[in-house]
Amino acid sequence: MEAEQALKQYAAGRRDFSWIDLSKANLKQANLSGATLYQANLSQANLAGADLSQANLNHANLVAANLRGSNLRGTKLSKADLSGAQLQGTDLTGANLKGANLKNADLSGANLFQTKLPQAYLAEAILLETNIEAAELTEAVLTGATMPDGTNYDLWQMSRSSQKKSSPANQATKLGGKPSNRAKNPPRVKVYTPNQTPTKTPPSASNHDRQRPRVTERRQLSNEEFWECLPLPSLFLLFLGYMFFGLLLTAKTSFWLFWALAWVGSISWVFNQSLTWLTPVSGAVAVLLAVIISLPSQGLMMLMVGLGGLTLVSITALKVLGLGVLSTVKDALWLVGLVIVAFVLAAWFFWGSPITWPLILGLFLAMASAGLGSIAGLQMDADGFSERQIFWIFGSMTALGLLVAWLIGRLFF
Repeated sequence: MEAEQALKQYAAGRRDFSWIDLSKANLKQANLSGATLYQANLSQANLAGADLSQANLNHANLVAANLRGSNLRGTKLSKADLSGAQLQGTDLTGANLKGANLKNADLSGANLFQTKLPQAYLAEAILLETNIEAAELTEAVLTGATMPDGTNYDLWQMSRSSQKKSSPANQATKLGGKPSNRAKNPPRVKVYTPNQTPTKTPPSASNHDRQRPRVTERRQLSNEEFWECLPLPSLFLLFLGYMFFGLLLTAKTSFWLFWALAWVGSISWVFNQSLTWLTPVSGAVAVLLAVIISLPSQGLMMLMVGLGGLTLVSITALKVLGLGVLSTVKDALWLVGLVIVAFVLAAWFFWGSPITWPLILGLFLAMASAGLGSIAGLQMDADGFSERQIFWIFGSMTALGLLVAWLIGRLFF
């Protein structure tokens, strides 16, 4: 998608631009406030002076991007790749850069007031005259970085250590006196000391736009944080959507393979997060296959040939538009998935009877609920849940929905 087209769609009210490819795009002074650019490719893009406040750029690729003087207040940049990015004079007040890769990034004169940078990788970054007051740098890696006073990280750390030793609070403690309030409440800025540097380091800069390194392991959530951060409304919608899918499968077939297909499709995002869209589609495809087995052999052959031809035409057309191979395949499968759903609805409406019409409503409810609930995985990822926790919670909710539908079918159908 071209930059002008994206800005026109934003002006028309669109806000979700997840996985969009705008590498090397000119978005200077652009207004994308509040937009969702999850895992977007903005490498080497010109975003100087752009307004990206409150935007969602989690996992985005911003390698060597120009963000000079941009507004990133409250922006979500968790695990974003900003290696080599130009962030001079950027306002990052209150932004969340947890686990972000900022190696070799230039943050000269930037405002990092109350910015969250836990587990961020700031090796060899330039922080000259940067405001890091109240910034959260817990477990951040600053090896070789140029600090706000112009010294490198090692000298800056030594200076801070010597100041602590010679501070009146420490002297009073040694003499048996009471420490001051400042000593009781130490600064919130915490960084890695040289002997705490993680053993895992990211690959060379030449590989950054192909692979985003995992800088550090996530801190395990406490029990209280775990329950507080659970996106219960989204998880309930996810459960509801797969319960509807299960009810449709119960009405059409009891063959276990279709149930397994629906569940496996719901967790396909484990292989690639861009496959999250399969969550609402996989159940519909499973229902379609349950319908197909009841078709005559001639009709089944015509359907399979038609879908195969449509897939080939879609991939060819999308490739002509200049999209990448992976993006082309994903978009083509999405288009074919929509056609599949349309076929199911047409089959039930035109070739069915009034008895099948409630199934049309059921499919709409299933896809809508599962689609809205599928964001639960992204929400948990942004809140710091581990990949294993996200998998078990997400997979358990979809499996529970199918199980409840199966029990309802056994009792009433």
